[in-house]
Amino acid sequence: EVGVEGEVRVREERGRGFKWRGVPLELWTDGSAGTGVASWAVVDVHHRVVASGRVPGPQTNIRAELMGVVVALAIIAKRGEAGARIRCDCKLVVDVATGLARRLSNLDLWACFDVELGRAHIPPNAIEWTQAHVGTIGNELADMAARAEAQRLIDSRARLYLDHERTPQDTRADGRNESRQDEVPPPKRRRYDPAMDGWEDE
Repeated sequence: EVGVEGEVRVREERGRGFKWRGVPLELWTDGSAGTGVASWAVVDVHHRVVASGRVPGPQTNIRAELMGVVVALAIIAKRGEAGARIRCDCKLVVDVATGLARRLSNLDLWACFDVELGRAHIPPNAIEWTQAHVGTIGNELADMAARAEAQRLIDSRARLYLDHERTPQDTRADGRNESRQDEVPPPKRRRYDPAMDGWEDE
C-alpha cells in the first residue's frame, strides 16, 4: 500500500517457524502481468512468500517488477537490517535503480523507490540483477508467487463479475447468491516445501 509522500506500508505474511536471526537478509522479487492484471511478489532466503499484491495504476509487467523492488526496500526499512540485498530478474529496473539507465516512465513508482531506498539505508548497488528461469530457487519461487497472485486476482475479478451478472432466480430471499459466495475469500498463506517440491497451505 502506497502511503503519504510515497512511503510504502507492508504487511508481511509470516508463518510458523519464521526465523531471521543469523541469516543475511536477501530478498528475491518478481512481477507478472497478463489479462489486465499485474502483480508482484517478494520471497526471502527461507523460500517463503513475504509479501505479494497488485500493482497500483497501469497494469504492466515493468511496473510489477519495479513494485516488487519497492516493497522489498520497504521490508528492509521496516526491519532495519544491515547488509541486505535484493535480487531482481528485470535488467531494466536494476539498471535504472543503479543509475545505469534513465527514468523515462513509471515516475510515480520511482518516487516511491527513492523514498524507500532512503529509509532502507542500503546503497543502490545492493539491488542486483539475476538471470531469470535458470533454476535459481529464489527467482523461480518469486516468479511462481507473482503468477499465483495474478491468477488469484483474475479469479476474484471473474467471481465478482459473475456475481454481478447473476439472474434473480439465482438469489435467495435473504439476498445471498445460492450458487456462489458473495464475498471473495482472502488468499491463503502458502509456503514452499523443498522436500515435496511444491507449495502447501500453512
